[in-house]
Amino acid sequence: MKVYCDTNVFDHIHKGLGVTDGDLRTLRSAIQRGDVSIFLSVLNIEESLAAIRADPALAIRELWLVLELADWNGILKPPDILVTDDIIAYAQGAAVPQPFLDGDHPVRAGLQMMRNPTQRDIEELLPLLNESREQKEDFRNGMRAARDKVLERTKKLSGCRSPFADYWSSLALSFAEGYAERAGVLEECRNRGIVGLLDVRSVRMGVGVNLSLAYAETFEGFAPKMGDSRDQQHAVLASAADIFVTQDGKLAGLIGRIPIDGLQVLDLKGFLETVR
Repeated sequence: MKVYCDTNVFDHIHKGLGVTDGDLRTLRSAIQRGDVSIFLSVLNIEESLAAIRADPALAIRELWLVLELADWNGILKPPDILVTDDIIAYAQGAAVPQPFLDGDHPVRAGLQMMRNPTQRDIEELLPLLNESREQKEDFRNGMRAARDKVLERTKKLSGCRSPFADYWSSLALSFAEGYAERAGVLEECRNRGIVGLLDVRSVRMGVGVNLSLAYAETFEGFAPKMGDSRDQQHAVLASAADIFVTQDGKLAGLIGRIPIDGLQVLDLKGFLETVR
């Protein structure tokens, strides 16, 4: 099983929230046997380190758990790079590239130090994470701008709610074109077919989570929140996996209605049941 976890999952495991020692032993055994591969993202690391100033010991212990459970061959690219690389490959008629960071990427070396970190190691890693955060801020702003355009078009529809499947059918292609335009290869993607671009999993997920959020805001009274950008990023990263595990029920609902094959969305309890 190729698995990507929302950071709240590691937090629940670390704090023993709904997870027994036996559950953790079973999960570790499945990982050691190669039955489960948990992909890792820089976003997981950033969020695990969020409490570093308030409670350094707690943050480091959670980070150790994340690094222990993660597959070091499965460190995912930042979401903006993942999507852009996939779009450019599609435009060029090339195979979809691997979603992982290169073996010599500086973030890998920084994470290796975190297995037994000193304060200096933490201080050296933080600038790398800050650089990645800036890239994701650009990604977030682009996603937000694209969704704003969709919301403008859907204001007319707010009084005549239709199923999300119809919403997808009406808007997904134009949304995917916006992604291709941001990647600088719109004409190339049009030549190959925007329908085919939507078959690229990272693009389909990026389009889908934005449309799902816009639909929720238009028809379901969903109020935008600060964490929406992180949710979008986790969703795009989850496209690289077979299973996305999250303790956020709203996020699970947003992703669950996106028409994307081969991806299960589970909470931690459901995931642990598949491992037993």
